[in-house]
Order: sequence, then C-alpha cells, then structure tokens
Amino acid sequence: MDIRTVLVIVAVVVVIIILLLTLRRPSPTPSPTPSPTPMTPTPTPPLVSPTPSPPPGIYSFTVTYTYQGNTYSLIVPNQDFTTITIDPGTPITISGTFIPNSTFNVQVSISGQTVYSNSVPTSSSGSFSITIPTTNATLGQTYTVTASGGVYFFFIPTQAPLPTSLPPPQVQIIGPSSVTVGTPIQWEATGFTPNSTLTVTVFNFGTNQTIPIGSYTAASDGSGGGSFITTFQMEGLNNLQVTDSTGNYAFTEFQVI
Repeated sequence: MDIRTVLVIVAVVVVIIILLLTLRRPSPTPSPTPSPTPMTPTPTPPLVSPTPSPPPGIYSFTVTYTYQGNTYSLIVPNQDFTTITIDPGTPITISGTFIPNSTFNVQVSISGQTVYSNSVPTSSSGSFSITIPTTNATLGQTYTVTASGGVYFFFIPTQAPLPTSLPPPQVQIIGPSSVTVGTPIQWEATGFTPNSTLTVTVFNFGTNQTIPIGSYTAASDGSGGGSFITTFQMEGLNNLQVTDSTGNYAFTEFQVI
C-alpha cells in the first residue's frame, strides 16, 4: 500500500470522527423569553392647599371714627401708622374685605399691654365689620390698634378744644336803662365760659349794698340771660354784675327813679 492510499484512508477517518462528534453534541436549550412585568404607577400624594395669606394690596380696610361730632374715615393699609383723634367714648369701626371664610382679628394695646381684643368671621366674599369700644379709654393716651394682615394705626381720645379766641364777657340791659321801682329789667350776657354757672348781683352806689339776684347756667356758646324786678333797695344808680364760675365777669349800669 502506497503512501497516497494511506493518506486517503486517514482523511476519511477524520471526516467520520468529526461527523460523529457533531451528531452527539446536545442541542442548546432556548432561554425563555421573559414576560414583561406590568408597571404599577407610583401614587401621587394629595395636594394640601396652604393656608392663604392676604397678598399686599388685595385687602382694604376702612376705619370710621368720630371727632368733634363729625364722622371721618381713613383707608388702611394705604394709611398705616396714622394717628387719629377721637371724641371720648365714641367707638371706632373697621370694615372692608379680607380672606374669605376666615377670621379677622383686632387688638388694642397701650405701652405694650393689651387692653382689648376681638375677632369676627369674614363672609364668602371676605367682607367684615368690627367695632372697637373706647368707653374706658383714658383721655390724652395713645392706643395702638393692630389688625389682621399686619395693619395698625393709633388713636387718642381727646376733648374737643375750645375756640382759640373768645369774645370778652359782656352784659347789657334790654330796654331802657332808667326805670321806676317795680319795673322788670331784662339782661343778656355773652362771652362767658360755656355751661358755667352765672351769678348775678346788683350793687347800689347810694347804700354800698350788694343785692343778690340769682344763679343761671350759661349755654354751650357762653351766653345767658334773665330778668328781675327792681325794688326800693335799688333806688338811685346801680351796677348789674354777672360773674361765671371760672372768674370771668362783666357789668353795666342802670338807674331806678
């Protein structure tokens, strides 16, 4: 057997071995296709509405008060820090709009100490009205009013000042200044202290006697008046004098014949 034949036989054997090995190799097991896992959505937490706060310029308060018998008003917050003067014992009213369906609070203090506080509910539209009593407020003292929204102002209870210039006290006789005994004399006075007591006397120059006539009450404008009957004690020249309870006085002359 020549070499060529041997090589052919070896080649055939190698081919057979390769085929046998190929046939005996196990088929690969297919990997299972994974099923998609359904995605569960992450729950969204419920929204919590924050407590509303009044944006600047949205709310508007009107403060109504009384001074010298007249009614005045101011607008806050545009007129924050304003000091108002009120008649003693007259109330202060705050009204306007705030946060709907909430509570409007007010506090009054003096020298850092709270002397009054109150609150009222607001309507669905935010409207409200609240009254601050001042019956126990001290004259001349400054009170601080602090309201919801950080608004505050000041008030001072003060008596209305008297006119800076009053006419001088005067008294005059209405009618003749020379009369007979038993004749009534009517007098009028002006320029005295309002609501004071007027004391009326007659001084007779002949006897140097002072004759009391009576007491009267001056009107709110300082005027007054009355009448009296002349007597024998007033014969001759007389001085009719009117004096009020603060020391103001005036006089005029008349004669009884």
